[in-house]
Amino acid sequence: MENRSLNSEDPFLEDRAPASLESLPLELMWEILYRLDSQGLNSLVNISPQYYRAYTCNAQWILSEVVRREIGPECMYEAVAVIQASNIRSREDQATIEFLRRYRLERWEEPPQVLSLSASLQLISFHQSIVSGFVNDFISSTLSRYPMRQTPLKPDGPPSANELRRIYRAFYRFELYCVLFRRRPTEPRLVSISDGRLAASDQYRHFLYFLPPWEVEELFCVHDYLYRRIFVPVDDYLGHDIARGLQGSWWVEDCKRCDAFLALATSYY
Repeated sequence: MENRSLNSEDPFLEDRAPASLESLPLELMWEILYRLDSQGLNSLVNISPQYYRAYTCNAQWILSEVVRREIGPECMYEAVAVIQASNIRSREDQATIEFLRRYRLERWEEPPQVLSLSASLQLISFHQSIVSGFVNDFISSTLSRYPMRQTPLKPDGPPSANELRRIYRAFYRFELYCVLFRRRPTEPRLVSISDGRLAASDQYRHFLYFLPPWEVEELFCVHDYLYRRIFVPVDDYLGHDIARGLQGSWWVEDCKRCDAFLALATSYY
C-alpha cells in the first residue's frame, strides 16, 4: 500500500474540516455539559454559541444533574427542603406544620432527579456563595484549635468524605431551621423569634424532637461556630457604636437572645 504524507497537498484532506468540540453531535454536547461543574458549565455556555444552544435545549435536566453532583446526593434533600421552606407564602402556623410533616416522612427518600430551573439556580447560588464558604471556614477553624482550650492544633489531615457530608448536611439543616422559624419580615424588629411562625415549644415538638440526637448536636455545633464567628465580633462592633451614642441598641438587645441569633445568623441571601 502506498504511504501518504499528512500535508496540505493530500487530496484526501483538502475538504476535511479540522476537528472541533463545537462540531460534535447534539447528544455528545449534552454528555459534555452533564459532566461539568457549575463554573465550567457557566463558562462554556457563555463563550460558545453552539454549547449555549445545546444547553437551552435541555437546560432543566443538565442543570439538575450538575447541581445534584456538586451538592452531593446525600445532602440534596436537606438542600431542596431549604428552598421549599423559603417559598412558604402562608403566614399561618399550619403551613409550617404541614411542611414539617412532609419533611419528616420524606427526608430519607431519594431526592427528585429533576428540579425546576429556578430551584436549581437558587440551590447552586446558595451552595456556592453561603454554605461552601462557611463549611470551609468551619473545617479550618475547628481542625486548627482544640474545641475547649482554643489552643493551636496541628490537624492530622483533611476531613473524610463522610465527615464532609455530615458537615454540609448540618449547615443545610441549620439553615432550614432558620428559614422556618425566623421572625417574619413584616413584624416589628423587637418581636422575638418565639413570637414568629411557631413558639419554641412547638419548634421542638414538630422539628427537633424527630431528629436523631447526633443531628441535634450537629445543629448546636453549627450554632456555636456561627455565634463565635459572626455574633461576637458584630456585637463588639455595635457595642462601640452604642458607646459613641450611635443608633443600633435594638439590634444588640434582640440578638442577645439565642433564638434570635439562630434566625439571623445565615439569613444573608
